[in-house]
Amino acid sequence: MEAQRMFDEDDDKEPFLLVLGVLAGVLAIVSWWFLDGRSDDGPVAAEPVVESPETTVEGEPTLTASDVTITLGADAITLDGVVPDAATSEAMEAKAVEVFGEGNVVNNLTIDDTTTTAGGTVTIVGTVGGESSRERVVDAFAPLATGAGYEVDDQIQVNEVVPSAVVMAIDGDTVTLTGAVPDEGTKGELNGLASTIFGAENVTDELTIDPNTTTEGGSVTIEGEIAGQGNADRIRNGVAAGLTGGSYAIDDQSTVGESTVTVELNDLFSLDPIEFDSNSAAIRPSEEDTLNRAAEILLANPDVSLEVQGHTDSTGPADGNLVLSQTRADSVRAYLVGQGVAEGQLTAVGYGESQLLIEPDDTPEAQQSNRRIVFIETN
Repeated sequence: MEAQRMFDEDDDKEPFLLVLGVLAGVLAIVSWWFLDGRSDDGPVAAEPVVESPETTVEGEPTLTASDVTITLGADAITLDGVVPDAATSEAMEAKAVEVFGEGNVVNNLTIDDTTTTAGGTVTIVGTVGGESSRERVVDAFAPLATGAGYEVDDQIQVNEVVPSAVVMAIDGDTVTLTGAVPDEGTKGELNGLASTIFGAENVTDELTIDPNTTTEGGSVTIEGEIAGQGNADRIRNGVAAGLTGGSYAIDDQSTVGESTVTVELNDLFSLDPIEFDSNSAAIRPSEEDTLNRAAEILLANPDVSLEVQGHTDSTGPADGNLVLSQTRADSVRAYLVGQGVAEGQLTAVGYGESQLLIEPDDTPEAQQSNRRIVFIETN
């Protein structure tokens, strides 16, 4: 019985042991789970795979195209934009000065070495008078721009133009230029021409620039009194030669008066007239001082050629008076040549009684005034 009870007690323990075994297995599994890095919060996120960046070699920076705008204004030309270097900026400015003149160019160009002229654009904007003015500007800048790699974008507007009218007003040894011209270049050419003829110190330049004018069909009018025929010829020929090949026409409205030299000489001989003994051509010693001063004037003006004119009163035979006037003119010329005046500078001509200064020639005062020496410029 005892044995049977023990056996029965063992049978009662089997379910309990089975449960213990199951629990032990569960605990083992749970322990393994945690020891292997798991948790109730779920699986641990995997570390992201980071790729190493590629090593790059820094190369040359990318260059952008340089763009320039040339603006034609009424009084100045303006350069705007970006260029790659100082040389390009200076070349642009130099060309602008060449076309429009010193002091008429505003250079606003900036330098950026990340730009290049290759593929860049030079844009020309503004308004000019006449197609020839537009062509002159474009023809000036195009070779420079295209040679550097730029393209040229011509956006110049052409206005209807009128012919340029210039006046050269002469007053003694000076001249004043007035009127409107199309550009600084034309202004400079006319100023230079006047300076060559009259001397730069004797030129007053009042020319204005109007892009709506053109030299085509234009005119240069010469006004005023020119001292001496030789001086008049020199001025007229100088203007004509200076405008050769141009489109200006010359309108000569000038008159010829006595030259400065002849005025001085005739004033001298009027104040201190040369007097001769009756029917004589000999120079009196008392007249030498006047003739010496005349020689000084002539020596100071060696380029002036003069005619020494002898005149008589109407007393006596006309033929005899003609011979006497020639002899007296020859005497004055010979004396002046003896003082150093070039022989070729003077010619002597007698006019007798043919050009009486005072008529009727019937008083001693009138006759004395008619007996005279006169200087006339011949070149």
